[in-house]
This record gives sequence, structure tokens and C-alpha cells, in this order.
Amino acid sequence: MANLRQSDSIAGIDSGQRIRRKAMGVSALEAHPSLNYYVAGISENANVESVVKLFQFGQQRELVSYSTSGSNARLTRCRFDPFGTRFGASDMRGNLKIWKFDASQDSLKPVLSFNSNSAVTNDFVFLSSATLLATAGISGSGNNIGLWDTLMPTSKARVKAFSTGDTGAYCLGYSHRHRVLLSGGKKGEVYIFDIRQRCLRKTVSAHSNTVKSLSVDDVMGNLVSASTDGEIKTWDLNSFLLDLGASSTSTEGLARKGQIGAQVERSSGVSSYGTMQVAICNSRIFSCGVDGSLRRSTVFTVKPFAPSAGVASL
Repeated sequence: MANLRQSDSIAGIDSGQRIRRKAMGVSALEAHPSLNYYVAGISENANVESVVKLFQFGQQRELVSYSTSGSNARLTRCRFDPFGTRFGASDMRGNLKIWKFDASQDSLKPVLSFNSNSAVTNDFVFLSSATLLATAGISGSGNNIGLWDTLMPTSKARVKAFSTGDTGAYCLGYSHRHRVLLSGGKKGEVYIFDIRQRCLRKTVSAHSNTVKSLSVDDVMGNLVSASTDGEIKTWDLNSFLLDLGASSTSTEGLARKGQIGAQVERSSGVSSYGTMQVAICNSRIFSCGVDGSLRRSTVFTVKPFAPSAGVASL
């Protein structure tokens, strides 16, 4: 995987190369942070238990299949903690399950399971720890984003909740360097939360449609956002975070570095079009659409743009 991300000789990726493997019902993928493995969340149909399967890069068959304890809910996201010792999966019923990543038989079942959103959990992210995490989804109460300490009893594990209105939260990104949590909204907003102060610091009108994926490059200070209309935009995160003053919805100080051409795909699948997931690594952006293609782009570097107008205050 590291070679795939860094190689300049793989011309096929730049033109939308399709990389395929026979695995039915895959709804989430995540690579191990340091080892040559990745996990796939598989939800074939409502009559079959959803599972998380472990694969090794370059191998055709799975190595291990992790149980979801009988749940048939469609899995929405898989993620490893920063150290690769645990991983989790969220689902369409608002649940989040955590497994240990080791060779013991007990690790095939979740070590932790709790309901993080009343309707659906779209995404979650570990906060520089194997036990602290954030979740994003849709809840009837409007508290769509939660901060969780999994060392606490389940009834007290949610230590903070944020409301992003009745439209829900659809994706998360986290900057360890700046200790900020970012979330994408249905109407194209990007919400920026200060984890240390546990408050909303800024709301940016980034897209005209639902923000589907966010990715942070702490080394270069880049934020990449992707939406269901196919747009992928890069932002200068450092220039905005130089001054986290009072809560604001202005885009002043948040420089947009560039925009990549729309990745619009038509499909009869879960989502009808747009960019499904985006990741940034070594100043290269990797994105995928519903047609199964993987595209690679380079981070733009241009002057900051003028503040956007028409961003409503919270």
C-alpha cells in the first residue's frame, strides 16, 4: 500500500484505474496504520450477519472474519486506532463496535459495543488514543456528534455531545497537531470543534451538497473535503488555526488551496453519485467513486481566496 501511494509510475491510477477483488457487499474499508493488512466491512443482505474481514495486501482470500454478534445492520465505516491495537465499525442502526487487533480467539468478537446515535452512525474517529473517540451520525435529539471515553461505564461513556441541527453529521476528520475535530454536514458545511475547549469554533460553507468525506494531513497542514456532487477541495488548515478566537462562521483565514475536477459517477447503489471517500498522503489525494475507480491527484498550492458570503451564523 505504501508503494501504491508513493509510486509515480502507476499511470493507471491517475486516469481512474479500477482495482477489484471478489468480495460481495463491501461497505467500508480501512488499512492498518503500519502493517500490511486492511479490514473490510461486509453487509451482504438483511438475512446475513454483517462481518468485518481481515485481508493482507497481495492476497486473494481473507485471513480472519470478525463477528458483529449477530447484527445484520449495514456497516458504514471501519477505522483503526492510531497504534493499530484496536479497530471499530459503525452501522446504520447507530451502533459502534470495537475489536482488539491481536491473534487471540476472544478478539473475534467485539470487546465493546454501544449505541452512539439513535438513527445512524455515519463515521467515527479515534482521538490520538485507543480509548478516546468521536462519533458522527443522526440522532433525534440533534446531538449528532459525541465524544466518548471507552474506559468509562457505557452509561457514562459519552463525555460531550455537539448539535449540528436536524440534518445530521456525515463524516469526521481529526487534527492531532491542532486538537481540532472536523465534521461534514448535509448542506455542505464543515464544522470545526476545539477538543480541548470542547466547543464549536467555526462553521465554513465548503460545498453546495453533502460533505461525504474529510481527510487531514497534519504534516503539510492540508484539509481535503469531498462532497456528493463530486467536488474535491483542498484547504489550508494552518492559516485558519493561527487565530482561534470567538466562535465564528466566517471563512476568513481559511485558505482554499484548490479544487479538483468533479468525480461524478452514476450507479444504482447506496449513493447515486459523487465522491465516496477521500484520503491525503504525501501531498497526493486519493479518491474513489461508486464505480469502483481509484483516482490520484496532487494538492494545489495557490493564494488564499476571498471570504465567502452568505454563511449564516449559528
